[in-house]
Formats: sequence, C-alpha cells, structure tokens
Amino acid sequence: MNKQNNPISLREPLIAISIGVIMLVFGIIFDFQISSAIYDPINTSYFGIIMSGICELPVCFALALGGALLIIGRNKENKTHTILSYIIGITAIILGAYYVYDTFLDIAKFQSTQDYELLITILGIVFAVVFVSLTVFFTLKFTKNYEDKKKLFIFGFYMLVSVALVAALATGFKYLWSRPRPRYIFSEENPQELFHPLWILNPFKALEEGNNFKSFPSGHTTYASLGMFIFPYLGFLFDKDKKINITLFYIGLVWALLAALSRIVAGAHFLSDVSFGLLITSCSGLLINKIMFRKKGLEIF
Repeated sequence: MNKQNNPISLREPLIAISIGVIMLVFGIIFDFQISSAIYDPINTSYFGIIMSGICELPVCFALALGGALLIIGRNKENKTHTILSYIIGITAIILGAYYVYDTFLDIAKFQSTQDYELLITILGIVFAVVFVSLTVFFTLKFTKNYEDKKKLFIFGFYMLVSVALVAALATGFKYLWSRPRPRYIFSEENPQELFHPLWILNPFKALEEGNNFKSFPSGHTTYASLGMFIFPYLGFLFDKDKKINITLFYIGLVWALLAALSRIVAGAHFLSDVSFGLLITSCSGLLINKIMFRKKGLEIF
C-alpha cells in the first residue's frame, strides 16, 4: 500500500483542539487564581526562562526547512518561478536565523550584564548560523535523490504559509485584545483591579503601552505548537509509517504544552492566553492541510 495515501486520522489534531478548548474554559474561569499560584515574581524559575527561550525553535526550524524545500523544489524550467523561489526561500532562511538568534538572547540576557553584551551577541549569531546551516545541510542531504521535486516545493510552501498565518492571527489578536500580562499586574499594588478577564477588550492599547499589554494570545505557544504539524510532515515526506507520524505529532503536542506551562510560570501569560495560542495553530494547521493537500492526494490528517 502506498503510504502517501494512508494518512493518519483526524483524531490527533482534534485531540489537540479538545485539549485547547478545555484549557481555555478553565482559563476563562480561573485565570487570575492560576497565575497567582504559579507565578512567583521574586524567585526566578529557570524552567520558565529556559523553556520560554527555546520553545519557539519549531518556527525557526519551519522557516529554515520551508525556505530550503522551496528552493530545492523550484521549477527550474520556469525562470520567474525559480527567482521567486530563491527570494522567498532565502528570506525565510534568514528569518529563521534571526528568530534563533533572538531566542538565544532571550535566555542569555536573564543572567548577563551589559559587560557581556558583545560576547552574547557573538554567541547568538554563531548559534543562529549553526542551527540554520545544519537544517539546510541535512535538508539538502536527505532530498538529494528525491524524485518528486514538486512535492518538496508543496511541503516547503505549506510550512511557510503555516508560519505566516499563525503569526498574522497571533499578532492581530494581541493588538485587538491588548490584555495586560500577569507579571505587569502582579508588579503593582492592586493586581486584581488591573486584571482583565478574557472577555474585556482594549483595542490597540498595546500600540501605546507596549509589550506589557500583549498577553493574549501567547505567541510563544502559538509558534511552539507548529511542531505538531511540522514534525509529522517530515515523516510523511519520506514515506514513513503513519505510526511514526502520529508519534511525531504527540511529541509536538507535548512540546507545545511545556511551552504553555513555561509562559505561565514566567508570568508572561494567563492560562487562557496559552490555550488560545494552541488553538490558533491547531485549527490553522488542520485548515491549511485540508485546503492545500487533499486535492493533491498529499493529506496526512
């Protein structure tokens, strides 16, 4: 049986959506109480710092991998297609490197001073270059003898569209809600008065107040959740058994849940914020799969 036509069921993404909905309901009811119990503004949580820093690596990987696949799978006979593939692909790879660099700085600056700023910057650049270079290198290596170049292009395009869609949704909701972050309200004398339940919107207040009013939804959880769809597509791309794809999906789900927990522990988000981030990616990934792959016989869910 051709494994390409034996996709895993809808059960996996629907489980992720169900988990997100349950978390969202609990968050709507108990947001303030949960953050009050978990977030400690005095004692730094290393889990919160480190996991918050590395949890966005799936989006870095998706950008680098998607950009590389776009270039590898280009239509060499079409000059315009080739040029556009190179422009978009290289741009995506550079963005992937930038996000890796930014991720490294998020971790390093917690325990650094201005005296080490240059060293941290250099190490961040090196880490970004190594991460992206290895991603591109192994992509080239494992697709060297891949016959269906069009399939590689479709998968690369899928990854980049997925990143663009979830980024647009998460950013749009952030500015529409402009919800104050837990670490901001708990730094004040009357946090209960500053707390905004999920149903209260402050459209575009984040434009004036900045990062402290970008709690809903969690961008980190949104990007971390991309692993649920990127990882299984790697298995499917190389015709692996669907059990492997399912395993990769759940690895991505566990990673997303750890990211969600770390953001609450770090005081960056409430439970409803991270829940909605999980839902954004779960629903977007499922929708894009249906639109882009079903008609091409490439669906895996």
